[in-house]
Amino acid sequence: MSKIPLWLAEEYKYLEILQTTAESLSKDYHKLFYEKQRQLYYLKLPSIILSSVSGFASFGSGNFQTSTQNISIGVGCIGLLVSILTTLETFFSVSATMSNARAVSLSLQILSQKIMCELSLPVQDRSTDGLVYLRQAFNEFLQIIEKSPPLQTQKEAHDRILQMRKNLSESNFSHTPRNTPDIELNLGH
Repeated sequence: MSKIPLWLAEEYKYLEILQTTAESLSKDYHKLFYEKQRQLYYLKLPSIILSSVSGFASFGSGNFQTSTQNISIGVGCIGLLVSILTTLETFFSVSATMSNARAVSLSLQILSQKIMCELSLPVQDRSTDGLVYLRQAFNEFLQIIEKSPPLQTQKEAHDRILQMRKNLSESNFSHTPRNTPDIELNLGH
């Protein structure tokens, strides 16, 4: 007969908070992904159109000897605009932030699902004690957040993470086992 893992009410509570925080931040990073995708669209589309116009004008400049100087100036100005748009995209790291936001969103969603799955299992079917699982999940959460791009709501997310870290480090878990997930917990909603 195998040992039944020990799960305390506090561990269950912190995992629920971690799960909802990961899910909430996943949605925030998903929104950031679409925001950056839209910005990239607005920076790339004009560049593509202007480059096409510039190429067409350059190709046709040989046929109009009297307007060659004007066409060359126009092509140069268009090249300058395309260069500025490309520099803005690079400066604001739109592509990198977009792909990173998507990866972080997916990682947080997976973590949220893993925690929800673990909490939905009966205690006797769980593989580890609650404290061990909580620490593993929280460490995974922190690793994901460390690699994440900044959010507009980063202050709020940072405050939630610091509060969770403080609660975990200062917590003196009682030794009352938590065997069923059927108690109501106030998560501040």
